[in-house]
Amino acid sequence: MVLIKKSVMDSKTWINSHGQDIRYLLMIIVVWFGMTALTNPVGNFPINDDWVYALAVKSVLETGYYQFPSPSSANVGPQVYWGAFFCLPYGFSFTALRFSTLTLGLIGAIALYGLARVLGANSKIALLGSLVLVVNPLYFGLANSFMTDIPFITLVIIALLLQVKGFQLESRPYLIMGLIISFAAILVRQLGVVLLVAFALAYMIRNGFRWINFIKVTSLVVSGVLLHIAYQYWLVDSERTPLLMVHSDVRNLNIPSLSIVGKKLLVAYTYLGFFILPFLPVYTTSKSSEVSNLRNKIIGMVLVAFALSILIFLWWANRMMPLSENVLDSSGLGPLTLRDTFNLGINFPKLPPALLVYWQLMTIFSVVAACVVLYYFWLASHQTLVKCRSTDFRPGTWPYWLIAGLAATYFAILVIIAGRFPLFDRYLILFLPLIILLIITIKFDAPPRSRGLGIKMSIVLITVYGGYTVAATHDYLAWNRTRWVATNDLMQQDNVSPKQIDGGYEFNGWYLYDAKYKQTPKKSWWWVVDDEYIIASGPIAGYAPMRRYIFDRWLLQRASDVWVLRRIPKH
Repeated sequence: MVLIKKSVMDSKTWINSHGQDIRYLLMIIVVWFGMTALTNPVGNFPINDDWVYALAVKSVLETGYYQFPSPSSANVGPQVYWGAFFCLPYGFSFTALRFSTLTLGLIGAIALYGLARVLGANSKIALLGSLVLVVNPLYFGLANSFMTDIPFITLVIIALLLQVKGFQLESRPYLIMGLIISFAAILVRQLGVVLLVAFALAYMIRNGFRWINFIKVTSLVVSGVLLHIAYQYWLVDSERTPLLMVHSDVRNLNIPSLSIVGKKLLVAYTYLGFFILPFLPVYTTSKSSEVSNLRNKIIGMVLVAFALSILIFLWWANRMMPLSENVLDSSGLGPLTLRDTFNLGINFPKLPPALLVYWQLMTIFSVVAACVVLYYFWLASHQTLVKCRSTDFRPGTWPYWLIAGLAATYFAILVIIAGRFPLFDRYLILFLPLIILLIITIKFDAPPRSRGLGIKMSIVLITVYGGYTVAATHDYLAWNRTRWVATNDLMQQDNVSPKQIDGGYEFNGWYLYDAKYKQTPKKSWWWVVDDEYIIASGPIAGYAPMRRYIFDRWLLQRASDVWVLRRIPKH
């Protein structure tokens, strides 16, 4: 009885001491479930590239054999079994796979809250950072798919949380668990090796630059690289995939030209400002006396001049957000993978004036916010380098090296090493939690205010981002759902074979993927055999309308169409 009473008292004490954290975590869960309910993720259809990974899940469920019928640019590995687990109750469906990723998205947001708290942020700042991640249109939009981005980001955040706890508590079990999660991240996306590089750097800083430590961490990084290579060759040798993935061949990597690097830097710079914008207002009055006022003024003037030059260049080039391709689209979310929009460049949704103004303002705010991020990065680096001059304080700088090392390595791979590959916007989401964590590690004279104008501005921006994200995700799911209704009607009501349909990238990939397919100029590149029927967003020359399906767009405040077109016979 005494033990029971003591246990109850300990539980009450823990709940009382963590009551605020519990309430905020519940708030994150409620916001995530509310956004999910509004967007309605139900529907048995693929999105973007997730049909590739879904085929592997389907093979596990139907044959018990893990196989990639088509090549994947990501390792995927553990995610296949995670998705298969969610399909067990009712069998394979894209709805189940979507909920598997939504679950991981929520776990990632909760883990970010915990990591921010462990690094010293107060509960309101940790909540703010987590909500900024939740309402990010790319993060939440991709969580409504079976793409690898969200599982990868969640594993990175969990690995960092365990590693930080391990360093703080000098706990080997925590560090080992963090490394296990890091290896799991590599098996989802090969770029997970950056976790091991960052860990190696932080470990050396914390424990000293000795040969034994260098050998340990070097062996760790090499093991991660070898795991990826061995996994790829195992897939091929065991006939689980038809060919070796091109990204695994280092001969395909090359250093890009300066112009390409410049374009990638501009895109990355602007998007990072767009991502972090709602988090910054609460820090606007936070200062550090470790930097002289004169140096602050000089840096401030340089950054202001830099921001103005970027804005002038974008105005001159007639460019505004979104600057990159793949997910974020001026009309909501994408990609719009139909022949007319993707290949022919026609029939795009008409943007209302309010949305055009929104993107113009977001372009300006994003450029300015990115300059603020540069300032905070400089401030964090300055504080760290000052401490590194002393052997007594140097070990305590490991949080900076862990986070900045991960960001720098990942950035170098995206922008410089992988020069031949496009910089998709979704590749940049990982920087959002890293920037939040890096700002949290900065030592300010006074902590960021949890009340006042700054927090109110952050809340307003989070609300704006959340509204855009919900509306855009709803519209993208509704558009995909409608186009699959159109293709299903063609196949079931009209007895049309998939080989006669150009239903868009996902449809033809799901039904007709062929590794030996040879593209012809008059057809879409996505495995079209015969395009007698085309699913489109509007009319196409040489085709007659057969059916039109209407769906509502929340973001554009109007209805849109999906057209079924049939080729006009030549007489």
